[in-house]
Amino acid sequence: MRRSADEAERVPGLVCGALLISALLFFWCACASYGQGDEGGYNRALSHSFRRLGDLQLSRGEIDKARESYRKALEADPEESENYNNMGVIYKFEGKNEEALEAFRKAVELDPENVSARNNLGSVLFIMKRYKEAGSQFLEAVRLDPDNALVHANLGSVLKQVGSIREAHEQYEIALKLNRDIPVAHYHLGELLERAGEMEKALHHYERFAELKPGEPMAHYRLGSLCSRLGEHERAVGELQKAKELLPKDHKMAKALARAMMDMGRHREAAEHYAVLVEDDPKDPTLHSDLASALALAGEYDQAIAEYRKALEIDPDNSVAKRNMKVVENTKVVVARNEQWRRGRWQRRAMYGLLLVALALMAYVIVRRWTDFYRKGKNARRKSKI
Repeated sequence: MRRSADEAERVPGLVCGALLISALLFFWCACASYGQGDEGGYNRALSHSFRRLGDLQLSRGEIDKARESYRKALEADPEESENYNNMGVIYKFEGKNEEALEAFRKAVELDPENVSARNNLGSVLFIMKRYKEAGSQFLEAVRLDPDNALVHANLGSVLKQVGSIREAHEQYEIALKLNRDIPVAHYHLGELLERAGEMEKALHHYERFAELKPGEPMAHYRLGSLCSRLGEHERAVGELQKAKELLPKDHKMAKALARAMMDMGRHREAAEHYAVLVEDDPKDPTLHSDLASALALAGEYDQAIAEYRKALEIDPDNSVAKRNMKVVENTKVVVARNEQWRRGRWQRRAMYGLLLVALALMAYVIVRRWTDFYRKGKNARRKSKI
């Protein structure tokens, strides 16, 4: 049964109303359970209700509303660890790492066994590149909850960052044994396997990462880059195009896509992508050189030489650009000569044809005259006998 437009517009409001009523009912029931005259119980119930409402709003992507609900929860019960943990999540989402760090530290101080708060504290420290402190938090979280797959994956990321590759590999494996749907574990394990040369295994993890995070540009970028290395150029181009659509201004995605197109022999399309990159960053000599290479392979020698010259204007010591420009200049001369020879070939063929026709006519005349001479001689001999 179809709803009218007015009914459809009322649905989100009805849902929000239902969520609010649910939170208020929970608050009322909790207050009743604490009994009359228990101000601490009342505040805890109020805090829990606002916290639950904030969780619902956050799951719907309503960050501002969730922040306000979590703030009210914290005001109602400033001794609850989870209230600081939730505020830290909001700060982290907004990119306020210092505020998030302070909130998570307070959450851990109030409840040292709050695994979620320790994991979040370690994540912020990791973002701030304080890897030793982050590792300590993740190790403690693993001790408190050894079956938490996400914590193992995060510990693996710290170990990978500090160069403990074997230990990082082990942590990612543990995480995926506990939960096969941890995207970060698939992504980083794929990276480690790719570095180790185990391309097929790496491809499997990148594919799973892309399935779990289809809207994540790095999922398609990693998958496309590995497919390019494996020689699956068509698939590589498809994945890298998805990555570029998700991050149209990212130069890394555009460069990878242009290189994949070069590998497929789609030089003109690659040149178009390099041209856009050059417009965005005209002072990068490498981009001018890459554009020149694509133009040269597309047969646009004059434009390619012009781009190499621009690269050398920016970086006069660029030996690669100098060498490639000489190659393109020589190629241009050879191609011009070949084209001239090709055009002259038809003229020579025409001359050879005329010569053959002339020789054929001469042969015909000679044969005809010899035949006439022979017949006349034969007739003369017959007459002399008579």
